[in-house]
Amino acid sequence: MERKITYYFYRMRTLPPGKVARLILKRFCDKVVGYWDRFWVRVKRSEISNEKLIRAMVKTQDRLERIEDLLDYFRKREEPRCFIDFVNKEEIARMLKTDYPELAGNIVSEADGICNGIFSIMGSGDKKLEPMDWHLDFKSGYRWNPKTYYQDIKYAVKAWEGADIKIPWEVSRFNFLNYLGEAYWLTDDEKYAGKFVSLISDWIGKNPVKQGLNWNSTIEAGIRVANWIVGWYFFKDSKSITREFVAKFIKSLLAHGRFIKSNLEYAEGLTSNHYISNIIGLFYLGIFLPEFREAKGWLNFSKRELEKEIQKQVYLEGMDFEASTCYHRFVVELFLYPALLARLNGIDFSSDYMSRLKKMFDFILCALKPNGKMPQIGDNDSGRLYKFEASKREVLDMRYLLNLGALFFTEPKYKIREFGLCPEVVWIFGTGAVNRWHEMPDRAIADLESKSFSDAGIYIMREGSNYLIVSSGPNGQNGTGGHSHNDKLSFECFIGGEEVFIDPGTYVYTSFPGWRDKFRSTRFHNTVMIDSQEQNRFLTLFSMREEAKPKVIKWETNDNLDVFSGEHYGYTRMPDKVIHQRTIKFHKKDFRWEFQDKVYNLKNRFSNKHLIKWSLILHPDIDIENSSTIKTKKGRKVKITLENGLEVHQQDAWYSPEYGVKVPTKKLTWELFTDRPISFRWIVEYGKAGKED
Repeated sequence: MERKITYYFYRMRTLPPGKVARLILKRFCDKVVGYWDRFWVRVKRSEISNEKLIRAMVKTQDRLERIEDLLDYFRKREEPRCFIDFVNKEEIARMLKTDYPELAGNIVSEADGICNGIFSIMGSGDKKLEPMDWHLDFKSGYRWNPKTYYQDIKYAVKAWEGADIKIPWEVSRFNFLNYLGEAYWLTDDEKYAGKFVSLISDWIGKNPVKQGLNWNSTIEAGIRVANWIVGWYFFKDSKSITREFVAKFIKSLLAHGRFIKSNLEYAEGLTSNHYISNIIGLFYLGIFLPEFREAKGWLNFSKRELEKEIQKQVYLEGMDFEASTCYHRFVVELFLYPALLARLNGIDFSSDYMSRLKKMFDFILCALKPNGKMPQIGDNDSGRLYKFEASKREVLDMRYLLNLGALFFTEPKYKIREFGLCPEVVWIFGTGAVNRWHEMPDRAIADLESKSFSDAGIYIMREGSNYLIVSSGPNGQNGTGGHSHNDKLSFECFIGGEEVFIDPGTYVYTSFPGWRDKFRSTRFHNTVMIDSQEQNRFLTLFSMREEAKPKVIKWETNDNLDVFSGEHYGYTRMPDKVIHQRTIKFHKKDFRWEFQDKVYNLKNRFSNKHLIKWSLILHPDIDIENSSTIKTKKGRKVKITLENGLEVHQQDAWYSPEYGVKVPTKKLTWELFTDRPISFRWIVEYGKAGKED
């Protein structure tokens, strides 16, 4: 509560008085409307009858008046189209069984597990969740009351440690439906269609509109309907799709659309991936339900808003504005799939939209490490719109995105030889895409060059299998810092094809507030911490003061040397107004990284002593040989040399490669207590005798 009050006062100070007044008035009106709505939800459930369903249709000459005719019509219609091409399902299944037999087996195994109630959610491992309880966090055992009015749901439960609302939310996103659909196409076994029907029917029955946690956040409703609609195209010709189910399905989709339109996560001056997910839901519903009066409005509105949001939320150079590489992946999916759906149904997005979307893929091309994994900058909640590959793809493995970008834009530069072809493309683009892929020229990882994304504050140095990414950007979300970390001038480093220095990730959000703050703290990143202070002070679990305001002083790159120099001002709030400046030089031919950390102020003198502490987080596969040498999993030795004879210490640390998971690792630290400004140099060398193995 104290943090929330601090946040509100902070926001009020940073906003114009007129806007503050409008926000207060809106909150008051929302409260009044909410009290009436609570009463209405309690006394009368807003279910859609067969008669209301018929009346909701567009009035046309061939309008279907009988509910039986309407339901048969939905089963048999061939339009609108989806990227799940049920017309060519036999050809797709045949290719997968022939060319990817191991994957096909994994898909069937995953689907069999789902049929038996086995799910793996956010790092949980396989857990039996049958009978389904859509309101339960099965990890902690906490259950939210399914009858609670949706706006009264509390995320954090102080009386129950570890309760994580994201767990039941993730289950109710229905990302797993694709595995059932894929297995159905591969085997023609009706049990998968039956499970599709039973899961959705069960969810609808146990989640009345506006009751319970699964209506609390509109982002969840948008993602859910997108997965339901794609799932439909896997099963639409199954005998398990009865008239009764179709009626229930269509009615719930209409209810979702009305709910989303009335509960948009829109705030004046700031929208995020939540709002995009809302309008994605409306876009899918507008495409899928053209027979209904509301659908045209949903489609026009959502397309218009998507056009606006891609310009608002994506920097000119292509990175999402939330200061998170993993949320960038999520937002790419949110913008890509509607564009693909539109193309299939004769709808055109503007050239500006397509150009900005392509820039997002340019960022992915440059940011992926040589192993195809995305570095973790900012939050990682493992969020996806769709999951098509049941082969336990690691959350940070994003090679498939370059495949999708190459085929969607017919762009060979996204075809990286070492990354290969990911089987997701067969489901999304069909068998013909494989031939188109093989006809494209490719390029090697070694062809990729160092690159800067100055709007986002991301600077990438690379040469062959060596790679370093620096974070020196704004807090994101227009300064709010919702998914940003205190990682200014921090970096990830990949040496000789192996991960060495890493960002530790995120772990959790509201379930363990203490851990949330640790993983986004300065001390958990490869940067300098002064007097145990944060670069930006935290306001809430999803906001921080914008104090660091990093500035890049120099960025140069050529065949032999890359140079980055930047500084941040998060410590100028101290009496001595301390500034941290870091310069990184990548000597490409000498296999050496040179770091220079300057801690100073404009007066060039301090009035007090300051504790300056460095941290280097190691990947769990790294072994520490001694105070100056570490060894990679493949046996490569990396030497760390400090000037002035400072001692390196090792400490226990944590690494989170995906949401809900943390594994032990080590970190190297050293410190200096001084009353004078300093300029401190340290070097990372790898290979033997200064040469790469």
